[in-house]
Amino acid sequence: MTGPPRPQLPFPPYRHRPGRTPHPERHPDGHRFFEQLPPGLLPADQVPLAALPDARLFRYGEELFRARYWWEAHAVWEELWQAAPRGEDAETPEREALRAFIQLAAAALKQELGGDRGSRKLLDAALAGMERAGGAGEAGVLAQRFEVLRAHAGLA
Repeated sequence: MTGPPRPQLPFPPYRHRPGRTPHPERHPDGHRFFEQLPPGLLPADQVPLAALPDARLFRYGEELFRARYWWEAHAVWEELWQAAPRGEDAETPEREALRAFIQLAAAALKQELGGDRGSRKLLDAALAGMERAGGAGEAGVLAQRFEVLRAHAGLA
């Protein structure tokens, strides 16, 4: 199984660890990886649920996650979440799924930093979000990718 094509985008020079490395965007010595990305990569329009697994920015988040760039994966997926379609009375499946990936990255980072209890709470929230997004149909591919990343991070 080959999986989706790799996005071929640069990785930051270091993995951000809150309290241990300079904040990527706020600190003068931060890696500012968003500034290194090609123009037009950040979403200008909403990305529908069915298109998320193939979206270049989403795949970049997966690559960052696999390389243990938890904070950076979180930040990339948050950009997509900000651009995701919004519901009038409830969150849309797109936003629920993206928030689940964001929380998964946060759970992995929290676990690495020794916050097992916080990691578990974030993982529980992420699992609930994937359930609300719908595990079948359009969200099925995302749910599978979520589980692969969860296993990769060792989040039981």
